[in-house]
Amino acid sequence: MDYVIAFEERDRCVNETVGGKGKNLAELVADGFDVPGGFIVSTEAYGLALQEAGFASHVLADVRTIDYDDLAALDSVSGRIRSMIEAVAIPAALRDEVAKAYASLGDDMRVAVRSSGTAEDTAAASFAGLHDTFLEICGVDDVLDAIRRCWASMWTARAVSYRNSNGFDHGEASIAIVVQAMVHSAISGVMFTANPLNARTDEMVINASYGLGEAIVSGQVTPDEYVVGGDDLAIKRAHIGDKALTITRAESGSGTVTADTAGGSIEPVRR
Repeated sequence: MDYVIAFEERDRCVNETVGGKGKNLAELVADGFDVPGGFIVSTEAYGLALQEAGFASHVLADVRTIDYDDLAALDSVSGRIRSMIEAVAIPAALRDEVAKAYASLGDDMRVAVRSSGTAEDTAAASFAGLHDTFLEICGVDDVLDAIRRCWASMWTARAVSYRNSNGFDHGEASIAIVVQAMVHSAISGVMFTANPLNARTDEMVINASYGLGEAIVSGQVTPDEYVVGGDDLAIKRAHIGDKALTITRAESGSGTVTADTAGGSIEPVRR
């Protein structure tokens, strides 16, 4: 069985196999959008790793003991599960597939390693921010370690509690991992194609800040915000945030650094 799936393999990129992020990326590639290269480590790979380690039944048995009204117990059980998964041995067949796919992206390519849960990005619930993402990862050993940590993030206290509150079966939910080439960004932004504050579909909202977009999506900064006309792209309203922190790649090795922002606001290009 192939445990690594390319973005271009749209027929294989179903939610049960690649999760919400993986499925959406495959659709963007199929529709001709310019998507940074990468691949998906399937949910079957996660299942294989737990099965070969003998952890699958132990995880579910531990979860069944949780008293969700006892936060200390929830933290204890979820922490024990995460520790097991973070230490799991990557099966040799999976390690070889990941190494080959990673090498195909380029020499020592810096990548984002992103969780892609099967229960996220659905009409019923959103797991945004509940599973982990690791940025600027370099080297196959670090990629494999980040994959393990993404698997483990499915079992944080917040994620476990959210699944329970929304009626998701812990035994049915699974997780895939997106590995995708990083873009070395001086400025990053997030665009909403409809205004989320008033539901207007003739307006777009753009949030922007310095460095990597993680500062925006994690809520670490107050970004600049622009409300743009959907028809003419004219800036209708602008608010300049403090953008107090900047996240950039580490100078050596894997990972990022966070520092106080030097400089002023991002000047909009007015039409």
